Amino acid sequence: MDQLEFELITLLVSVVSSLIIAVSLGWFLAKKTEEKKEKAEEIRNQLEKAFGLLYSILSGPEEMVKTDDKQEQLRVPISKEEKRELDRILMTYPHMLPYEVVVLWRTQIKHLKSFRTTTEIEQASQPFPSLPLGSIRQVYVDWFGIPLEFRDKINKEYDQRLEEYYEITGKGKDFKALPKWART
Repeated sequence: MDQLEFELITLLVSVVSSLIIAVSLGWFLAKKTEEKKEKAEEIRNQLEKAFGLLYSILSGPEEMVKTDDKQEQLRVPISKEEKRELDRILMTYPHMLPYEVVVLWRTQIKHLKSFRTTTEIEQASQPFPSLPLGSIRQVYVDWFGIPLEFRDKINKEYDQRLEEYYEITGKGKDFKALPKWART
């Protein structure tokens, strides 16, 4: 084998090796990009279907409410419709939520008894023809007192997923620049 053949073989091996490295690197980067995209979609799905809705339901102010055992505790009051939505989310998407949140819901919230408030409303229009205008009628509203521990766990998970989503999508720097109270 002469010098020219040796150089050609060396060049051919170098070119083939470079192509293999370039294709491998391209495949690796494409796989990483696809994994990031799938993770961002998964988190976005969790935020849309579970955490965003739960966060919205539980974002009201806490109040002192009577619990099942007739003691007063600081809780987040939610309406009957909000409780129904909370239950629907937790029954439909338990796989999206941490196990401890699902256990807390099953043991303390799923079978929670409501408490009733009475509100007096003046008859300003005629939705009830049997009542004269200006009369006062009582409206009963059922509420549920959600434990603060549950709300705090949902908020923590919501914040973590939102921060992770922003980091994956490249918006993390802007998000971290916000004061902590403005991130939630």
